Amino acid sequence: GVLLCSRKMHSRQMLGLVDWQLLVLFAGLFVVNHALERTGAMENAIATENSDAYYDLNRDFHTRIVAISNNSRLIDFTAITEREVFLFLRRGATSRPRMSNQQHLDILNAIAAGDEAGAARAFETHIITGKQRMLDTLA
Repeated sequence: GVLLCSRKMHSRQMLGLVDWQLLVLFAGLFVVNHALERTGAMENAIATENSDAYYDLNRDFHTRIVAISNNSRLIDFTAITEREVFLFLRRGATSRPRMSNQQHLDILNAIAAGDEAGAARAFETHIITGKQRMLDTLA
């Protein structure tokens, strides 16, 4: 920010000096760190059997993780799916929450380790088991 106030360099020159990949990495790490804090709060909600708090924290977790993917199709798909199946997602989110929260940690650990393939596998596992939890609420 201070560089932008300089009168000796043009803004374009200063912006060219910014390591954008590093900046995005740090932003992603802040999101991951916040998400890790949320998983701790989710554990607390599970321990106190506060399903409303768990659902809200779970929803926030998913929103943040999807947002850092920077995948517009995934972001749109998630928003549409959530609107369409809200009640089922709510029931499914509070069914077997410890397993779901462990899967959140698996996703975050893979992201933090820079393991893109591991994060994708953990995310896919979470989606598949989440779908099953949702279907189980219909039985």
